Amino acid sequence: DRFDLNILHSGFAMTALPHRSIKELVWKRTGGENGDLNMLVESGYGPDEKPTGIPYGSIARLILIHLSSEAVANNSKIVELGPNMRSFLNRMGISAGGKTRLMVRDQARRISMCRLTFFSRRERATMATKGSFVKNAVIFDDGQDGQPAFWQDTVELDDEFFNSQIGRAHV
Repeated sequence: DRFDLNILHSGFAMTALPHRSIKELVWKRTGGENGDLNMLVESGYGPDEKPTGIPYGSIARLILIHLSSEAVANNSKIVELGPNMRSFLNRMGISAGGKTRLMVRDQARRISMCRLTFFSRRERATMATKGSFVKNAVIFDDGQDGQPAFWQDTVELDDEFFNSQIGRAHV
C-alpha cells in the first residue's frame, strides 16, 4: 500500500523560491549554517524570446512537491501528470475552480523553463552545480476557449534534480 509522503528538494530546506512575483530575472537565496549555500534561479525564455519569469508562491511549491514526491515514490525521473489538467490538479489536491488552471499553467511553464545554479562553499573552493527542474519543457499553446490545445501526461525530471531527490551523489 502506498502512503502519503511529500518530498521537497533538499536545497529548498535551506533556500526557497520567492513568495510573490518578482520583476528580476535572477533570484538569489543564501542558506546553510554559515551561509555556505547559494542558489540562483534564472528565468527561462519562451519561443517568443520573452522571459517566462521566476517561479513563485504556493502553487510553484505544490508542483515541485508533487514532482519530487512522485519521483521518489516511483524511483523514476518520469513523473506521470495524468491524462488532463483536472487530473493533475486532483493529484496535487488543488481545486480546479476559478483561475487555478491559469495559475498552475503559468507556474508549470516557469518551472519548466527556469535554470538553477547551486554554489556550495567547501574548505578552499566553491562547487557549482547547474541544472533545472525538468529535462524537457512543454509549452502549451492556447486552443479554442483558452484551453490548452495539447496536454503531455508525463514530464521527465532533470538528471541532477532527480538524482538529488533519491540521494544519488553526482560524479
